[in-house]
Amino acid sequence: MPHRQDIAALSTAVQLIFDEGVDSCYQGHARIADYRRNRLLEIGYCIFPAPVAIPYPTVTAIYVPERISWQDLDYRSRQHRLVVGGNYGALAEKVFRIGHIETQADMSLERRLWTLQRR
Repeated sequence: MPHRQDIAALSTAVQLIFDEGVDSCYQGHARIADYRRNRLLEIGYCIFPAPVAIPYPTVTAIYVPERISWQDLDYRSRQHRLVVGGNYGALAEKVFRIGHIETQADMSLERRLWTLQRR
C-alpha cells in the first residue's frame, strides 16, 4: 500500500506539470539537458555512451575522468552541494549521472554543476 505522502507528492508533481503545460515542461528539460551536455563536452568530459547517441531528456551519463576516482569525484562534488548519481554493475565507478528534471531543471544550479570543471 503506498504511503499517503507519496500520493500527495505525486499529485503535486503532476499538478505542477499540468500548470506549466506538458509540452513546455518537456521542452524545458530537453533545453537544459542539451545545454549541460554541450557544456560538459566543452570542459572535457566524455558523454556515455557517445555524444551522437540519442540522448535521454531526463538524465545524462558521463564517464568518470581517468585522473580522478569515482569516490573522490563524488566526495568533492558533495562538498560543493552537488550530488551526482553513481552507477551499478559493469559501469560502477566508471560512469556517473546528472539529472535534468524537476528541481534539477533549474539554470540557477549551473554554478554548482561547474564545480566539476575543477576536477
